[in-house]
Amino acid sequence: MRKIVCRDSCELEHDAKKVFDAVSDVGAYELWWPEDVKIKVICRNENISGSKVDIRSSGGSFKCELVSFIADKEVKVNYYGGVLRGSAVWLIDKTGEDSCRLHYNLDLVPHGFIPEFLSNFIDFSAIHSRTMTVMFSGLKKHLDSERNRDLKTAWRK
Repeated sequence: MRKIVCRDSCELEHDAKKVFDAVSDVGAYELWWPEDVKIKVICRNENISGSKVDIRSSGGSFKCELVSFIADKEVKVNYYGGVLRGSAVWLIDKTGEDSCRLHYNLDLVPHGFIPEFLSNFIDFSAIHSRTMTVMFSGLKKHLDSERNRDLKTAWRK
């Protein structure tokens, strides 16, 4: 069995608070995650910690829980239930007044006979990283549209 280990990141021309708000709000995931990934919110906590989602993708289904956070800097995620077990973390590094670098680091193991067997032949880490590229693009578009909406609102005032 081969572990799934990824270290993916992107540059965003948005402040760390906006990026943190997006990655820590499970209710908004469907706005920027890939369309072929189905998300069902199990629990959405204002406190962030304890928020849970059920995720269904072509690779199977699993659940994630946001377990802890440092405002505007970090969100830790636990993968449980379904085909994946392990942890991940969103890290936000401020690079300028209105820019940051977003990282998603994960360390998972496939769970169940079929996922464990297939992990010996399929590079699930590479597949996950390709999905993250699409996800980062969706997040950028989502944040850009929010900024444009905010600018229009400010202009009308």
